[in-house]
Parts: sequence; C-alpha cells; structure tokens
Amino acid sequence: MSAGRLSVSFALAPLLLLAACSGGGAPGVSGGGGGGGGGNTIVLKYAQAVWLDAATIVWPGADATHSYKLYYSSSGALAAGASDIGGSDDPGGVQLATGVLTGAQQTAFPQYASAIALVVPAGTAAQAATLLRDQLALVQYSGSTPTNGTQVQIGPVLDAVYGASAAGIPLGLSFDATTDAPTFRLWAPTASSVQLNVYANAAVQNPVAVSMTEDSSSGVWSYTAPDASWTNTAYYTYSVQVFSRAAAGNSGYGAVVTNTVSDPYAVTLNGDSTRAMVVNLADAARLAGEAAADQRDSDRRRCL
Repeated sequence: MSAGRLSVSFALAPLLLLAACSGGGAPGVSGGGGGGGGGNTIVLKYAQAVWLDAATIVWPGADATHSYKLYYSSSGALAAGASDIGGSDDPGGVQLATGVLTGAQQTAFPQYASAIALVVPAGTAAQAATLLRDQLALVQYSGSTPTNGTQVQIGPVLDAVYGASAAGIPLGLSFDATTDAPTFRLWAPTASSVQLNVYANAAVQNPVAVSMTEDSSSGVWSYTAPDASWTNTAYYTYSVQVFSRAAAGNSGYGAVVTNTVSDPYAVTLNGDSTRAMVVNLADAARLAGEAAADQRDSDRRRCL
C-alpha cells in the first residue's frame, strides 16, 4: 500500500473524522471572542480561542486589562456555573499571562497578528500532549468575576507538538517484506484509546478486537499482526475513544465518545464503505506479473 504521510497541510483530516470537531467562532462573529461583558457570560457552545503552540493561546478580542485562566476536563465535564466554570480537573484553573506574539508567530498566523498572546506556564506547556485529549475552556475575568468564556480550538498546537515526529511515519497499512504480516497505523493524538477491529471477511459481524499502542512523540497508534493470515482476506475498523465538541454531553457542549470508523488511509473498502480491507497492493502486482509470465510461457510453448 502507498501509505499516507502526515503534513501540516492535511494533519487535521484524521482528527476531524475521529473527533467530529465542530467549527470555532460564533455565527456572525468574525474571529471575535474576549473583551468585556457584564456578569457570567461563559459560553461553551463555541470555540473562539485557538491554541497555537504549547506555550501560546490566542483569543481574538481579548485584551490585557482582563485576566485569563485555562480549564480542562478529561471526562468532558466542563460547564458554566452560576458564578464561574465548573467540572474542571483543576478547579483553580491555570493562570495565563498576557504578552505579544513573536514575529514568527505573526507570520505563521497573520489572522491573529494583532491579538495578544495568552502565555501558558512552562509546567502546563510541558503537559500539552496530555491536555490536548481533554475538553478545554478559556475564561476571562475582571478581578475575580468571570466575564466571558469559550472552548478552545487545537488544530495548530497539534501540528506544533506532533508534526515533526509524525511527518516521516507511514500511515495506514504497511506489510513486512518477508512475512507479509500487516502493521496498522493511525494518527489520532487526541484519542485516549484506540481499538483495532478485524473481521474475517466483509460480511462477518463479530470482529477480533485488539488494543493499539500509541507512540507518544508522534500521536500515531499502531499494531503489528503476528502473521499474514489477515492479509488480502480480512477487513477492519478502528474504535477511537476521544473528546468531541460536537457530541451532546451532560454538561452541554461536548462529551467523551467512542467512534468506530474506517481507516482514512485505506486503498479499498467494503460495499458500504464502513470497513477497510487488509489488502497488499504489492501482492496483487506480483501475482499479476506472475500470471503474465505464465501466459507468455504458455504462448511460447504453443509456438514450438
């Protein structure tokens, strides 16, 4: 198989498929977000803040006259309370400093060039890979009073944290050159677990389920079969446990869900496109070449 490779240009494709992420800003708001407002106006329906890299978040409209905290929940339990946000794994929140974007950041993200930088503390930035699995929210305060709040988009920081390590890894299926045993690889850095479901054929309903292992530096989950018994016969799906902003949770907007999906890097699918086939195209090419050679030998013998 000609396996896909991660790049900044399409790094989010598997994430969107697996996490079913919804859009960011509120309808009618051109990147708007922070900035004033009386009373508790924490609105988790939208995701107007954007995490750019491990140390930097922007929220268009935010200003240095307010203070900001980052909240997170591994169970997707964040909710706007009567006086503040609730359900956080860190009830006190992570205090963010205000600053300015570097020249490199302004060049990379010109749409945010005029936004202030919300600086993530070094200790929290070091945990970014773990926090990116969670529901995330940013709350703006005037003194101790929350005046605005939003969920957080994570596309840019995923590339910043994982892009370099994941760029050289072949995604989808690959096969051992000697044994023809398949290795399955899926880029799903926001997943808390990934299960591989293997079906003996396209019609079988009960799969063999195996847990996949994540490479923490790249966000790639993988499993290598012990032999070639699945090659060119079996079909497979992935069951991915992930927080999705699009899911309806008990707290309002977002929940941890398990999505069962086909491989986004598959080269062939079953009839209703719900399962990918464990197919090695190199085997097909080899067999076709052997058949052609046999035919040539047969033709040559007839001519003698």
